[in-house]
Amino acid sequence: VHEDGGVLDTWYPEPQLGCPDDSSAPADLHRVTEAGRDAIRNVHTEVVHTVIDLDAAPVDVSDAYLRLHLLSSRLAIPRT
Repeated sequence: VHEDGGVLDTWYPEPQLGCPDDSSAPADLHRVTEAGRDAIRNVHTEVVHTVIDLDAAPVDVSDAYLRLHLLSSRLAIPRT
C-alpha cells in the first residue's frame, strides 16, 4: 500500500473458489506475510482477506488481482 493509501499489488498464496463461511479465513493469516513499513519506497504491507463475486465487475485493485491469481492457477476460465 502506497503512503497515499493506494494498493499497488495484492498477492494470494492460496486462491480458492467457493462460497465463503466463517472458517474461510486462514487461522494463521498473520503468518502469510510480514506486515510492515518500507520507508525507502514509501509503502507498507498489510494482510487482506478478499471475497469476490465473479459475476460482477471488479470493485477494487485487490479484487482484480484475485481474479488474475484465479486465472493463473487455472481455477477460473477466461471470459471469451
